[in-house]
Amino acid sequence: MLAFSPILQPAVRPVAFDLYILVEDWSFEWREGGRFYRFEAYKGTLFDGASVPSYCYWVMQRAGLALGASLIHDLPFETRGKPHTTYTLFIDGKAVSADLSLEFTNDMFERVLIASNYPRWRKAAAVKMVRTFSPKLWERYPTIINAKLNAWDQIINQSERK
Repeated sequence: MLAFSPILQPAVRPVAFDLYILVEDWSFEWREGGRFYRFEAYKGTLFDGASVPSYCYWVMQRAGLALGASLIHDLPFETRGKPHTTYTLFIDGKAVSADLSLEFTNDMFERVLIASNYPRWRKAAAVKMVRTFSPKLWERYPTIINAKLNAWDQIINQSERK
């Protein structure tokens, strides 16, 4: 795997606790198996950093070097790999319209951590957590993210009223 992206961390602004907004488009590129991949996430996209329990923050930080990995994993994860307006995956310059598998989504997460020079022991622990727990959450995650989005909407609406 050869990563090409010079800027690995997305430009974000915190909107509420556990919620970031992408303030500019972000992409990650790599070449593998003779193919060229590019993942693009779009300005205005909301995401929660890292969907991990708080007792795991010491391994998988919700900001810093892990933010790009969290973004590239969270967006397809939220839709169970189905194409969405918040991101596009290109392979050899062509947009992919097929669903992304959980395995591919987890692999993208690991690729960004490697390219970001995330500390080796943290990367190994974070990848192990993702590969262990993500299969159990893959089917029910849309319910989880919808609950979070509803809570975030309430927080944002309350802050706008003040």
